[in-house]
Amino acid sequence: MEEFKGTKGEWFVSGFTEIVSMPSQTKISNSISGNSFEEAMANSILIASAPELLSLLRELVEDIQDEPVSTSINNTICRANTAINKALNIK
Repeated sequence: MEEFKGTKGEWFVSGFTEIVSMPSQTKISNSISGNSFEEAMANSILIASAPELLSLLRELVEDIQDEPVSTSINNTICRANTAINKALNIK
């Protein structure tokens, strides 16, 4: 399984729209924008959640991909794998 090459550690929103990795305190982004302050905050929260979401999606797909599932669930697993590959820049 391809390893995530981005900044390790938990990502947090610092201040209003800055993303920081802990415990290293590596700055991921200085400022996330949006059409409003609320939108910028929502964007920041989603981006800060990305590593955990990726990890959990990979774990979920790995746990169920070899199980007998319906065609609908199998299609969802394929779409999840496509999203994982996009996040890992796998062509």
